[in-house]
Amino acid sequence: MDSLLMVSTQIDLAAAPMLVPNPNADLPSEVNSSLDTLFGWAKGVIVVVGVIGILFSAGRMALGKMGRTDLAADGIGSLVWVVFGLSLMMVAIPIVLGFV
Repeated sequence: MDSLLMVSTQIDLAAAPMLVPNPNADLPSEVNSSLDTLFGWAKGVIVVVGVIGILFSAGRMALGKMGRTDLAADGIGSLVWVVFGLSLMMVAIPIVLGFV
């Protein structure tokens, strides 16, 4: 039992990190091109959805100008949510790409 203890204490702990494999985190080029295409499409969809959301909010504000003030207030509120949603979506893509 003492001989086992002596052997275990003689292991060089400085060499231990060299024994653990550390592979590169790079993805294959085929995956990178596919991700670039996917995120390019995602950015385009975000822009289209953002334009539709802003036009919808503007339409509600225009209809509210004709005497329905509650609809105009809802249009302004929805415009705020559209801007917040677009901001979150546009920030999410660089964050995800940072981890890939």
